[in-house]
Amino acid sequence: SGEIFLIDAVSFSQSGKFNVSGGLNNSRVTDLKWLPSSNTSNQFVATFGNGVMLVFDKDKEDGSQKSVAQQLQAASEASSGDQGFSVSHPKTTKNNPVSRWHIGKGPINHVCFSGDGKLMVVCCHDGFARVFDYASEKLQYCFRSQYGAMLCAAWSPDNNYLLTGGEDDVVVVWSWADKAPIARCLGHNSWISSVIFQPELCEEGDKTQDGARSNYRFISVAQDGRMCFWDLNEGNLIFSRKRAGAPRRSNSTMPQQARQVGNNVAEVPRPEEIPSMEPVGNYLIDLEPLSSIHLVPAGVVTACFGGQAKLWTKHEFVPGTQPAFDDDD
Repeated sequence: SGEIFLIDAVSFSQSGKFNVSGGLNNSRVTDLKWLPSSNTSNQFVATFGNGVMLVFDKDKEDGSQKSVAQQLQAASEASSGDQGFSVSHPKTTKNNPVSRWHIGKGPINHVCFSGDGKLMVVCCHDGFARVFDYASEKLQYCFRSQYGAMLCAAWSPDNNYLLTGGEDDVVVVWSWADKAPIARCLGHNSWISSVIFQPELCEEGDKTQDGARSNYRFISVAQDGRMCFWDLNEGNLIFSRKRAGAPRRSNSTMPQQARQVGNNVAEVPRPEEIPSMEPVGNYLIDLEPLSSIHLVPAGVVTACFGGQAKLWTKHEFVPGTQPAFDDDD
């Protein structure tokens, strides 16, 4: 219906309702994210199945829905250019929405922010992951999948790297500074649903000149029911290149040349043009397609298309073992 409910996490009672009856945007909600910046901590974004993203303030009520929706849509259409997005603002700041974005063609699948809140990645059904400077509302760069939709993304804790995943069954690591791919992560055989870094396992070791960390641990889940653990470091990429018959480099984490397919648009190179990486752990944890993954102090929470959420403790994932799961639970 497009409606959004704000739930008190202590009492589990409803404390707010937004886009009532789809008055501001009549399409299904695909993702919700709080803005991480302290200056906008009371704001959140909602993405929809028609390519619209609305920014809400939890302390404001919806404006006169019909007039606001019409005004924002007209302004959005008038400002739409050749960059694949437009942003419009209501005439008054007293009510929601704070702003209306229209991005890409078709549904928006996922949105995420860098740790400092400056950069926003929007993964779209048209196969693009668009990176915006959120404050200035400017498009910075686009990454395009080999084929199919972009479904998920995640920033490294230091914002040096960006993970993307989608319908091409591959997790790709991008260097943000170089706007180029680092590696293709091969371990799934279905669409990638969600990716996330483990900050406590992104180790501060010997630093390169650009200040990058020496190792990055991240996790991916996919619709094949598998959860994969990855370690991004120089050794893993050298091993992958040697195994593939490629010559050894003195610095295997050197970004590879991305295929430029337009102005500020890069596409994933062909498999032979980029190092590959295998997971350090690959576990079948569900017979249902997995939809998302979340880190909590006790371990890892996964959700599946069957409507179940499961908590996995850290000791269950030991190399060479398969964690037990009960599909009837």
